[in-house]
Amino acid sequence: MDIPEHCNERPFQYTVFVPSRESQLTPWPIGIPVLILNTLILYPTYKWNRFSIISGLWSLISAVISSIRIFSAKKNQMVIAHSMPFSLPLSIGGSIIRLTLEDGGKNFKRRWQELFSVLNPNYIPLNTQRTLTRSDYVEELTGGSKTYYRIEENLRLISLIIDLIAMTVGVARVWEWWNLFDLPDAPYDSTLDTICRVEVPKHVPISYESICAFTISDWSDIPEGDNCKAFEPSVTSVLIILYTCIYAGVLLGVVVMRGYFIWGLGFAGSAIMIVFAGLQAGYSTDRRSVLFVQELFFEIVSYDQIISHQSLIYLWWHRNGIAKWLIQLFTSHG
Repeated sequence: MDIPEHCNERPFQYTVFVPSRESQLTPWPIGIPVLILNTLILYPTYKWNRFSIISGLWSLISAVISSIRIFSAKKNQMVIAHSMPFSLPLSIGGSIIRLTLEDGGKNFKRRWQELFSVLNPNYIPLNTQRTLTRSDYVEELTGGSKTYYRIEENLRLISLIIDLIAMTVGVARVWEWWNLFDLPDAPYDSTLDTICRVEVPKHVPISYESICAFTISDWSDIPEGDNCKAFEPSVTSVLIILYTCIYAGVLLGVVVMRGYFIWGLGFAGSAIMIVFAGLQAGYSTDRRSVLFVQELFFEIVSYDQIISHQSLIYLWWHRNGIAKWLIQLFTSHG
């Protein structure tokens, strides 16, 4: 294994610091493409096309998975980041835009009328084009397209209801877990992070990246390790406050029926979670953060060895596999 001279790195010490299995967030190199994919699929537009039914189905799947994760979640380390649906406003905003045909030309009352009309297919509201009614617009579609149009509306409506229930239950659980007045338990238990010191067997292949970091691609022979330290990150309460603010913004957006505003909240929430994942990765990939972790373990700081982000991706995949990846794909959860 050749180490570039400009890196000034010592040989691999076969000891690394990594997040515990319970607290590891989805690495940001995975989170960014997933967010982009969900942004494109759930892109808010009032215009209908055949792709809209795929977007509606995607929205429903996301709502169901998020609801299951929220209702089944138990107070544990980083559970708010793992199970709270920071990205659900993407789906809520897109659904409201489609169901209200929000094109910027409708007032508050008209947007609510459009939404209620979806419940009654016999009543067809005006289309966004003022020279055409929605009935004229639908009649121009073929028989199959008319059916798809109505199916997509139903998918959007069902997912909207599930999304709102999920976010409401989520905010209740967030404040339930933040038990500031329950002294026997750690008040920030649901946002605690845990870093483990892991011994790497010498037979495990190690490569060195040009970014001056070691890469471990195979974690199957590396034990999880029980030498772990839990601590409260500096952003520990931000997760709770952030989710509460997003929920409050979603409620405001629903009252005034502003889908684009809600959709923007979902994008911002998902992006912030990716930033949090990057901060957590720093305890393994950033030299100054690694020094902090070494002091946390009461070790004499004799080296500042770091691993690459690719190593954390391999570790995340080893721990979670395809099931967690599919959940991440549809929900952009932490």
